[in-house]
Amino acid sequence: MRRRDLMKLTAAALAAGAAGCAAATVPQAAASPRRGARLRRFTSSQGLTSRYRFDKASGSGSKGIVIYLHGDGHGEFDSGATVLDDHAAVARERGLSFVAPITPDRATGTWWRAESSGQWLRELLEHLWRNQAVDTSRVWFVGYSGGAEVITNVLLPDHSDLFTGGGALLVGGGSLDPQVVFTRSLSQQLRSGFVMHWAIGELDTPSRGGADGDFDALGEAQAAERAYRERGMTRTTLEVLPGETHESSIRHAAPTLRRLLG
Repeated sequence: MRRRDLMKLTAAALAAGAAGCAAATVPQAAASPRRGARLRRFTSSQGLTSRYRFDKASGSGSKGIVIYLHGDGHGEFDSGATVLDDHAAVARERGLSFVAPITPDRATGTWWRAESSGQWLRELLEHLWRNQAVDTSRVWFVGYSGGAEVITNVLLPDHSDLFTGGGALLVGGGSLDPQVVFTRSLSQQLRSGFVMHWAIGELDTPSRGGADGDFDALGEAQAAERAYRERGMTRTTLEVLPGETHESSIRHAAPTLRRLLG
């Protein structure tokens, strides 16, 4: 994975971006955020502890799930940010549970710098599978920036045995480093049915004044989409968001998820 430093998003930027998009596209019933959602704790077998938000789908029986993976610095959890509420509302509309974990890497606030973060995430998902009756054929990941990076560089290469269907929405990230080794082969079921959709701001590239340092999110996403298609993933698409930057692209995440879920 490209080692890079991403700007921590402020709560104001996240709230304004998500609210601006929600006002135009989200039905009134889904626009009311759930304030004060309680965070649960999870400790892995390695002794790493972090917290996560979990909203259980209503009704009985196995339910699909939306897994939101935050960007570097997890600004989505800051007071005033609405990103998590917006995604939880989409999950609720579609009868899915919702989980949003915080990386256990307290030193950097990222998913991708410490290998132990990926293992912690795997164990958290296994814990949820055992205790929350999750339908593993309907697992939908949403990753923003560094969260998108961990999906394409860690979860799919190393942990694709955890799910048999669903998809991934990759916003402002989702590269595939050439050095990444796929320790597990992508199953035929995933290659034929798992959706991978990149949504990248038109301005999220150094040539257009992108704010993400020298990391070319747009170029890397285009390369990753080709690479995953070459690995047999047949349902890959890339959407360039006109006029959007690295930060502002987050406002498209929840509406795009709603569209992908149908």
